[in-house]
Amino acid sequence: YLPVGNAMLNTAALVQGRQPNERGWFELDHHRLVAEWDSYAVGLSRAVQILEEARILDADRNPSIVPLPVAAAVLSDAPENGDARAVVDRLARRYLWSSFFTSRYENAAATRAAADYRALRRLLEGDATVDVPVLDRTLYPLPSIAELMAARWPKAKRTLGRAILAASTYFGARDFADDKPISSANITKREYHHLFPDK
Repeated sequence: YLPVGNAMLNTAALVQGRQPNERGWFELDHHRLVAEWDSYAVGLSRAVQILEEARILDADRNPSIVPLPVAAAVLSDAPENGDARAVVDRLARRYLWSSFFTSRYENAAATRAAADYRALRRLLEGDATVDVPVLDRTLYPLPSIAELMAARWPKAKRTLGRAILAASTYFGARDFADDKPISSANITKREYHHLFPDK
């Protein structure tokens, strides 16, 4: 989905209260980075698992790389099992889909990712008064039908086009020609014009 080193550093930066960018990397507490490395790896692994469960199988079909380290940071110290894990995983999924289908990260992505992470952490810590900006439908509404219909070809790396593609893969993306659902074996051979007309 993105280079592993960058993903780890962005995750660490968020957990340490920095922005997920190069400046944030240089401000990291490196002793803490080493001490918490395994938890960052667990968070990234769980975030990737959520993407795979949604059938977002590679970088070409991932709507945005910005939210992955945020989800990883949220999941890095989350419970491993039971209902508590389900609560965190559900919030991470909701966060990811909201980031895919809204304009939240079109500008100032690092600053906004850090703000969303802080709000998500507070929410998970029990602060019911916190508003997570990306989840606020008055600030970041879901796209209208007209916006969905006008979405650009997903290979153009526009978030909304790829979000539509991701939603179709989530629901199986059965091919019109052979009726097979999408899988890692056939994903690179799929014809996008079944969702996005050529003309």
